[in-house]
Amino acid sequence: MTKYELAIDIITFFEQCKLKAYKCPAGIWTIGYGSTKNVTLGMEITLDQANERLESDLHDSEKKVFTALKVNVNDNCYAALLSLGFNLTTRSAIMLINHLNKDEKLFREKMLLYCKDINKQFLKGLKIRRICERLLCEGREWKSIAKELQPKQVKIDKILEREKELFS
Repeated sequence: MTKYELAIDIITFFEQCKLKAYKCPAGIWTIGYGSTKNVTLGMEITLDQANERLESDLHDSEKKVFTALKVNVNDNCYAALLSLGFNLTTRSAIMLINHLNKDEKLFREKMLLYCKDINKQFLKGLKIRRICERLLCEGREWKSIAKELQPKQVKIDKILEREKELFS
C-alpha cells in the first residue's frame, strides 16, 4: 500500500462514513468521514461527495504535516502523521510534529497523549486511535488491536493495560 492508501485505511476505519450531518462528541457539525468543513445542520451528501471530502481533507492534512515536518519518515509513519493531521487541530498537529523533528522517541510517547477532544474531554475512541496510529508508524499491525479494544464493554483500564504491553 502507498502512504496515502495506508492513511485512508486507518482514517476510514476510525471515521465511519455518515452521509447526514451530525455533531461529533466535541459538538462540531461533521459529515462523511469526519469532515467538518462547511457542514451545516440538515446537510446530506452522497458517498461520492464523502470520498471527495476525504481526499480534500487528506490534502489539507498533508499540508499541515509538510509545513511542520523537517525529518524523513517511512511511508507507515507518514500515513500515521496524515491520520493525526486529519484528526487534530493544526496547532496540535504542529506541536506533535515538532516533537518528531527533535526526538522520535519523545514523539512516539507524546502521540499517545492526544486523546482529548477540543473541549478537553478524554475520549476512549481517541486513545485507541492514537495507539493504532503509533502501531502503524512503527510498521506494526494495528487493525486487530483496534478491533480488540473498540467494543463498548472494553473498559479504559483494559485499554491502558494493553497500551503498556504494546509499548513497554
